[in-house]
Amino acid sequence: MNDLKDKTQPRSGFTLRMIGRDAAVIIGGSFIANVFNYLFHFMISRRLGPDDYGTLATLAAAAMIVGVVGSAVAIVAMQDTAKLWALGDEASVAPFVRKVAPAAAGIGLIVGVLAFAASLIAGPYLHIVNPALWIAFAAYLTLSVLSGFFRGAAQGAHRFRLYALSAISETVCKLAVALALVAAGWAVLGAIGGFVAGALVGLAVVALPLALPRGDPRGLGEHDHLELGGRALSVLWLSASILLLLFMDQLFAKHHLSGAEAGFYGAAGTIARTTRRAGGDQNGSTSLTA
Repeated sequence: MNDLKDKTQPRSGFTLRMIGRDAAVIIGGSFIANVFNYLFHFMISRRLGPDDYGTLATLAAAAMIVGVVGSAVAIVAMQDTAKLWALGDEASVAPFVRKVAPAAAGIGLIVGVLAFAASLIAGPYLHIVNPALWIAFAAYLTLSVLSGFFRGAAQGAHRFRLYALSAISETVCKLAVALALVAAGWAVLGAIGGFVAGALVGLAVVALPLALPRGDPRGLGEHDHLELGGRALSVLWLSASILLLLFMDQLFAKHHLSGAEAGFYGAAGTIARTTRRAGGDQNGSTSLTA
């Protein structure tokens, strides 16, 4: 690690122009992605009807809650690539993501398997007993963790345009594929298929360029592993608690209400979050994935 420090030239600081430019990319990309995300819910809900949309909204709420694992992975990746960027060693980002991505994929696979296993209990409670839906749901969670790793790495490496493009591509693809599959008669499974297709496209957009070599890496040092320790767990528990409070009500609604009533409840929640965002409430949901 000493050799790495000797060969690199740490960046001396930031400028207001740099911060403003990067912030504009992140804010603009997030805004566009959120527009398509809310369009997804509005357009798909009309095509599914209240009963099926209640199922979709419930699975989306569950994905938001479980998605904190991907957020923790993203934060760790962001911190490690940010260290490389601060040392002026962007060339080591590509070797880092190539070496650590299998660990992130393994975490995603574990999350997906556990989610499918939990569906054996949660499915009857939520009145969602179609195995194909839970398989697609588990696949989406797996991809979300992996894409979270690459997006976090992109942010830490100051590849903000790449991050924004990935987020926008995911939501656009999700909407297009879901509309096509629902129109073809796949109903809720088609909508979840849109989630999976969008996650695949968003992952490809960020992963492929980020993993390509850029110059001669000076060495990875301590940045050659995925450290999910106390720094990630503290964020994980806080985020999980917040998201449980925000989305757990949809799970209860799916259990206690009729299918149509749960659908109307989910639509009302989407409208509420949309209006809060439009009013500038930063405590509303800003996720690009559900």
